[in-house]
Amino acid sequence: MRETKFIEQNKEKWLKFESEIEAKKKDPNILKNLFIQITDDLSFSRTFYPNRSVRVYLNSLAQRIFFRVYRGQPTIRKRLARFWFDDLPHVIYEARKDFLLSFLVFSLAFGIGILSSMIEPDFPRYILGDMYIDQTIRNIEAGDPMAVYKDRDQLGMSMGITLNNLWVALLTFVLGTLAGVGSVALLLTNGIMIGAFQYFFIQQGLFWESFFTVWTHGTLEISSIIIAGAAGITMGRGLTFPGTYTRMQAFQRSARRGLKILIGIVPVIILAGFIEGYLTRYTDTPNIIRACFIAVCLFFVLIYFVWYPRFRSRISFSSSRTIADPTPDVKRTIDFSIIKSAGDVFADVLFLSLSYGKSLFKWSFGIAIFYISLLFLSATEPITDIFFFPNHLFGKFQVLGRFFNNPSQNLTPLAMGLSMAVLATVTATIINTERGSHNHTMPFWKQTTLSLLPIGIILMIIATQNWYTFFLLAFVIPIPLIYLSNQHIYGESIRHTWKRTRHLLIGNYWRSLGLFLMLMMICFIFFCLLDTSILLFYLNFINLVVYLPNEQMEIFMTIIETLITVTGILFLTSLVFMGFYLQLFSLEEIRNASFLRKKIKKIQVQHQIKGLAKE
Repeated sequence: MRETKFIEQNKEKWLKFESEIEAKKKDPNILKNLFIQITDDLSFSRTFYPNRSVRVYLNSLAQRIFFRVYRGQPTIRKRLARFWFDDLPHVIYEARKDFLLSFLVFSLAFGIGILSSMIEPDFPRYILGDMYIDQTIRNIEAGDPMAVYKDRDQLGMSMGITLNNLWVALLTFVLGTLAGVGSVALLLTNGIMIGAFQYFFIQQGLFWESFFTVWTHGTLEISSIIIAGAAGITMGRGLTFPGTYTRMQAFQRSARRGLKILIGIVPVIILAGFIEGYLTRYTDTPNIIRACFIAVCLFFVLIYFVWYPRFRSRISFSSSRTIADPTPDVKRTIDFSIIKSAGDVFADVLFLSLSYGKSLFKWSFGIAIFYISLLFLSATEPITDIFFFPNHLFGKFQVLGRFFNNPSQNLTPLAMGLSMAVLATVTATIINTERGSHNHTMPFWKQTTLSLLPIGIILMIIATQNWYTFFLLAFVIPIPLIYLSNQHIYGESIRHTWKRTRHLLIGNYWRSLGLFLMLMMICFIFFCLLDTSILLFYLNFINLVVYLPNEQMEIFMTIIETLITVTGILFLTSLVFMGFYLQLFSLEEIRNASFLRKKIKKIQVQHQIKGLAKE
């Protein structure tokens, strides 16, 4: 074909491509199709017109779109800005009815707390406890009714309050998995408690003093609890009202939205803890200053969580959020060749947990039997002294550390380390099976043995069991987990594995940290479902059906509860391993672009089409 005829046939398409590039609102589908055609024309021109201007022109067109795509990737700062100013307000606006319901439930509970205290003067004692009421009365008699906010050092108090508030917000959100009823129940509990607390000071004639002191930090703190309740209701709505989606699809979508709302209040909770630890104690500050501070906090909550989402809805939200929040598809397959966000990896973990959950549960149950057998058969103390379970809701959380480092059984760290190492190897085998590839032929026992190093580091962090353990878990554990992933997927020596781990962590640490926090969230949710009144009901039922003497029955019930708890811990741990194994491929692609290079090589392969060579 002559060059002039080639140009005449295609120039209209090229001009359309140029105009599409320069357009403010680009249609991605049109742009994609045109780009494919442009690259085809470029390959043709390279073959037949290698030294002509048309090749240079087509090459420049392809470069323009390439550089716009890859140079225009959002930075971390831009992604954060998009989250706070577009994604989160969009989710809040979609969940506005849940926010209203959460606020109304809390307000109703607050009114119940005040009304109950008016009818029954001792009601605050039932809600707040005799110890707190008696201490406050002593502080009032001493002339400093708000001394409770001055008892501890500023840093320790601030951190303790922040962690407690994060825990309450997380628990309020997680209980949304119970069709939203759990979140509503906690809102009622907190609302009644705060109402009774406030009326107690009215009874003492200290309303304004308590108001200015408590609401200095309480404006942000209580608002965060209400918003966490809205997040839980949002998540529970997916289970209760799936609409046109399957129930699992609806839950995945609602859980993502609820999780975004919860993440959005974390800075607010931290700020509230700082205010309570550092500023609330200054009760001698003039009331006008404290009133202005409360008004500023309230103004911020109303502007960002109420007015701004509605304002943004009028000017439309960015379309990028639709791309970032795709409809879950339970029939899809895992793509290991693309770069995925922490949210995408999290979704893959949920998908694989459905596909391989039965196999992982069997392994977890079998390893739990090994764990119990090793500890109980070698024990020098009664079984009931090694593990005990408080007989109330979420009692297992209080004794969770004993399964990793038990003062009554020195073999606990070894038993848990071996159990986790075996499970890590099993999980890696599942990932390689899903990939349809085995990169190395290292024996099972050797993989398990090499896993003991990073798992030992993880157990050492958990064994600290101090106020800073939470921060070590959040900020340090992702490092040994990435090392473990490299060890299992690539099977290299310790030196090469550590070198590869360090290489992948550069610039990607925060991505791994975000994934870890998401996985901890799902672990927390599953463990809450495990440690509910339903399980207590079944255990009590077993206690009624099985006839054994009291001492033997206590031993039997301890073994059953230990088996259930350890199985749950190991199953949830396998999900964490799975998440980091999956993320490893994204980190590799970010640093080395291995799959992208393969795709580029495929483009350069020549094919014969009607006797003509085409790139």
